Amino acid sequence: MPLSVFIFLLVPSVSVGKDLPKIAVWDLAARNTPATHAQELTAILVSEIAKLKKYEVYSQENVRTLAGWTAERLQLGCTDTKCLTALGQMDIAKLVSGSVGKIGNRYSISLNLFDTQNTKAENAVSEFCQSEDELIELVQTAIRKLLGEPAEERTKLAGERTLVEEERQQRKREKQDFKLQDLRIGPDLKGIIASSKEAVVHISGMKQNKRQALGTGFFINEKGYILTNQHIIEGLDNIQVKLAHAEFNAERVGTDRRYDIALIRIPGFDLSSFKKQGEATYLKIAQPALIKEGQWVVALGNPFGLEPVASAGVIVKKNPATKQDASRREDYYLETSAAMHPGNSGGPLLNLNGNVVGLNTAIIRKPDLNFALSSEFIGQFLSRYREAPYYSQGQYDQHLDSQGQRWQWDSAKREDLKNAVGSVSEEDESGKKTLGSCFVISSDGYILTNHHLVKGKKAIKVSFADGSEFMASVIGSDEKNDLSLLKIPSGKAAPKVLRIGDSGSVRAGDWVIAVGNPSGFENNYSSGIISASGNVIGGGAYVDFLQTDAAIDARNDGGPLLSLSGEVIGINCALLKESQGIGFAIPVNIVKSSIQQLKEGGKVTRGWLGINIQAITPELARSIGLKERRGVLVQNVTKGGPAEKANIKPGDVILEFDGKALNEMSELPRLVAATPVGKKLPVKVLREGKMMEVTITIGNLPNGTK
Repeated sequence: MPLSVFIFLLVPSVSVGKDLPKIAVWDLAARNTPATHAQELTAILVSEIAKLKKYEVYSQENVRTLAGWTAERLQLGCTDTKCLTALGQMDIAKLVSGSVGKIGNRYSISLNLFDTQNTKAENAVSEFCQSEDELIELVQTAIRKLLGEPAEERTKLAGERTLVEEERQQRKREKQDFKLQDLRIGPDLKGIIASSKEAVVHISGMKQNKRQALGTGFFINEKGYILTNQHIIEGLDNIQVKLAHAEFNAERVGTDRRYDIALIRIPGFDLSSFKKQGEATYLKIAQPALIKEGQWVVALGNPFGLEPVASAGVIVKKNPATKQDASRREDYYLETSAAMHPGNSGGPLLNLNGNVVGLNTAIIRKPDLNFALSSEFIGQFLSRYREAPYYSQGQYDQHLDSQGQRWQWDSAKREDLKNAVGSVSEEDESGKKTLGSCFVISSDGYILTNHHLVKGKKAIKVSFADGSEFMASVIGSDEKNDLSLLKIPSGKAAPKVLRIGDSGSVRAGDWVIAVGNPSGFENNYSSGIISASGNVIGGGAYVDFLQTDAAIDARNDGGPLLSLSGEVIGINCALLKESQGIGFAIPVNIVKSSIQQLKEGGKVTRGWLGINIQAITPELARSIGLKERRGVLVQNVTKGGPAEKANIKPGDVILEFDGKALNEMSELPRLVAATPVGKKLPVKVLREGKMMEVTITIGNLPNGTK
């Protein structure tokens, strides 16, 4: 509910007691948050003080009128000695001033209490919360702490807040916790993503002599014209566009700040030459009349110039502009349930025909809703620059939207899943503390979960929905991959086992189910698509996380990510949080290679070269004589390490490792880590313009090495 509505409900007329001491409330300052927040919360602050019936309350405007001060006379907070003395002369005993702000994802209220007679600070409090909805409760808490609310009143208020929070959490659970049979699975999206991904490009640039990776854009014709968000290119000294294996400078054609849209182009670009290589294409714009509410859509982005990322949803609301009221900005936006975030802002929102229905934007957002600038305005914008878009021809294929279906699993499979996913908790002197979820991978009692959930825990209990509980021991952990292997006693009451699948066969657009059981009573589920596989977003040096728009959070942290056939393709990992609408899972193929080592020795060994490396930029590639950007640059070589023994030197460019060509810097650490310790293999390097090959013996990664 908006704050303004709360004000209407909560702020009574301020009763004035004749014998009460006077207190002034200065307008709260806004810190990295809209000024309206400060204004609305100031009104609530005045109301809350009045409810205490301890003071006669004066607002800042009351004081200004009473004293005849000009606006310039009022200093922020009015906390200097001169101002406090003036308030004291008006028989105002106390002054409350402060600010409301936002730091990252958290909101804060800071309040100060001054004694006007002593002209000094008397008390100060700071309170924090996670959402705008909690700001009102935050003000109530802060003002009672500031003015010395009696202990019994604080206890009563705390109890009331607990009930309110419980009700809020219950509504959240009712909204988010779905039954398995109610999960909605949409149509097959892999073909759309595969056919469109080469048109989606990464945009970066130089700003104040620093290179910045900024966002996404997409080709709209064969002449190198690209659409993106205006905020992505704002302030750049130069614009760079990255395709799969090429990079170009681009120039501005036109922008519209109000609607956050920009048109850029690559001078002299000929898309046909790249079509032959399968590296680029362009997207057609959907006819506005064919866009309907309820249609499935896919939001594409290219945040790092690698594989695109995707999220799926439906068009929730279409706001067509009218001639009478076309000046309203919201008339040109589509509301969608497809997640928008910095990773796909500036990218296309596609219908199931692969046509652009909107331009993604991450700067306009509401809870559970995202926005894209509609194709109607895209057409109007492009017409300003005589660059008419290629509109799709014919009718939208409506039957595609009928392919959405409920997840069809028979009752036996559902029951097996119910008793294969459990909760992990810790038993201590204070009782049971839930840590997260887990799942069974073998009939002899081996269980997988996240390392960060059980790290340092001693008495671990695993619970399942059928009521069975087991004390578990930690067999081993792989901290770098956030993986822990647990063991419970095997026996007649052993839970069900999940089948391990193949994460290597997963493709962007595949539908998946994230499962968790944080309470040990009942599983919860969320569905979505694979946004990207083998992508370094959020990843460490040794794992390429699966990325999905299925909700992954504390409710399913440590649980399995399933394919529609019910096989485990990943382990949910809520430790990594990139942005709204993005979840991560550890690919199960990486887990497979670790399980046996954990069973045998409780730890995982990895290959090691003993070098520090740097990515090859287009500028660096030209300077060292490479025709294209490939390989990795060796910065430093560890003394006595495998690389030094193989005569690899700083300044070498490693082009191939064991016969595998290196196109991205992130590929080498993963290849080395997966190589058995002691194996001898060839490494191809470029040194001072000359190709050479060396043989290296893989070492064992030392503890503490990143």
